[in-house]
Amino acid sequence: MYKILKDLALANATSLTYEEVADGVRTGSLKLLDVRTPEEIADTGSISRSDFNIPVQEIEEAIFLSNTEFRQRYHFAKSALNGRNVAIYCRSGNRMKKAYWILYQAGYTKLKMYPGCYNEWSRKQGR
Repeated sequence: MYKILKDLALANATSLTYEEVADGVRTGSLKLLDVRTPEEIADTGSISRSDFNIPVQEIEEAIFLSNTEFRQRYHFAKSALNGRNVAIYCRSGNRMKKAYWILYQAGYTKLKMYPGCYNEWSRKQGR
C-alpha cells in the first residue's frame, strides 16, 4: 500500500519543463529547492542561485525543527515550502523524488518537481 501511495503522489505531482523553470527563474516567479549537498552545489553550481537548499538526507529531521531552528539552520522560513511556486530539484531526479515524497507526507502538498534537474539545466545553459 505504501508504494502505491508513493507512486500515486509522484505521478500526480506537477512537473515543470526546462522552459517553465527558465521562465520562472527569469521572472522571479518560481522558487527553487535544491536537495543536493552544499559541497555538490559548490562543485557544480546551481540553477540561478537556487532560493533554498536542504540536503535530502536532512529533510526528515528538518521538517520537525521548530520554525526558529529551521530558519537558523536553513536561512529561510519553513512556511516558504507551502508556496504554490516552489519546485524541487537535484542532479538527476532520484533525490528530488525522495524529497518530494517526504515533504508530501508531512503536508507540503503544493510543491512541484523539475524532473530535468541540474543535468538538463546545465546542458541547456551550455555549462
